[in-house]
Amino acid sequence: MAKKPSVCIGIDIGAYSIKIAEVQKKGRDYILTRGLVFNCEGDWKDGLPTEIDVAGISLNKAIAAFGGCKEATLAIPTSTAMVRSIPMESKLKSDELWKTIEANVSQYFPFSAEEVFIDFVPIKPSLTLADHTDTLIVATQKEFVSQREICADIAGIKVNAVDINIYGVLNLLHLQDVFNSLSDYDAVMVFDIGLLQSSLNVVTGDQSVYVREVPIGGERLTQIISDRQGISLSDAEKLKLSQPEAIHESIEQFVAEMNMQLQSAIDVYISNNPQITAHAMYIVGGTACYGEIESAFKSQLGEMNVVSLTPEALFEVEPKVYSKLNDASIHSLTTAAGLAVRGLL
Repeated sequence: MAKKPSVCIGIDIGAYSIKIAEVQKKGRDYILTRGLVFNCEGDWKDGLPTEIDVAGISLNKAIAAFGGCKEATLAIPTSTAMVRSIPMESKLKSDELWKTIEANVSQYFPFSAEEVFIDFVPIKPSLTLADHTDTLIVATQKEFVSQREICADIAGIKVNAVDINIYGVLNLLHLQDVFNSLSDYDAVMVFDIGLLQSSLNVVTGDQSVYVREVPIGGERLTQIISDRQGISLSDAEKLKLSQPEAIHESIEQFVAEMNMQLQSAIDVYISNNPQITAHAMYIVGGTACYGEIESAFKSQLGEMNVVSLTPEALFEVEPKVYSKLNDASIHSLTTAAGLAVRGLL
C-alpha cells in the first residue's frame, strides 16, 4: 500500500477568488502551513471559466503568489453535482457494480453515461431491501471537471483529485467526529457565505442531500456598512476588515436579511422531510470570521447550535500564515483546507 503524503494542497476556485491551503500532518495533528486568497476578478461564472485561457493564467499567477506547488486537489461547486443513494445488490463486485451503474445512469440522472463523470461509494446495508447495499452515486457534467483540469495544466500543476466543495468541509467535520453520534435521521447544515451569494447544504448520514442557493453574500454587509456610515464601499470594506466592533448594528441588519432567505431554505427542506432533526449549522467563508455573525445567527435560529468552522479552530496555524493573511482571509480557507485534508485522511 502506498504511503500517504504528509503534506497536501487544496485549491478552492470561486467566482471572484482562488483560495489555496497547504496542510501538513504530524502524528495526529494537522498544521496549516501556507495559505493564499487570490483575486481572480470574475474569471468564473456558474462553476465554469468565462474564458479558459484567462482562468488558467489566473490560476498560474495564484500558484506563483502561493510559492509554487506541483500537485493539488481541486473541487467543483456543490450545486453542479448530482447525488443519489441507490440500493445495489451486495454480491456485486466493484467492476460489476461500476458496469451496472454506468448502464443505468439515465435512470438516476437526466444525462447519459457519455455526458457525465460518475463516482460511487457503498455506504451501508440497505434498510429497505434485503441483500442490498445503499450506494452513493455522484455525477457531474464532464465540462465542470475537464475545464478545471485544463486550467491546472495551463498553471503547470497535477490534479490529484477533483472533489465536491461540500465534501471538503465534511472532511473537517470528520476531524471533529461530528457524525459518530448521529443517525440517518439527524442532520447538520453547512452555510457557506460567499461574496455575492451563499449556499445552504443539509447533510444526513455523512452525505449532502439538499443544496439551496441564498442570494446574499458578504458584499451585502459592505453595502450596509457604507449606507449606515455614509462612506464609500472601499472604506466600508476596510472598516469591515479592521474594526468589527464598530459595525455591530450593520452585522445585525446583515444577519436579519440573510436569515429571512436562510430560514426559507431550511423550511423548504424540513417541511418535505419531517422525520429529520437538524442539530447544528456550521458557518464557513470569510464573513464567518466575525463572532457577531455567529452570535446573531444563534439568536435568530433558536435552539439550533451554530458554529463557525474555521482553520484556526481545527489546525495549528503557522505564524507566517498570520503574517500574510487577515482573519477574514484565513477563515475563507476553510474549504481549501478541507480539500487538502482529503489526501491526509
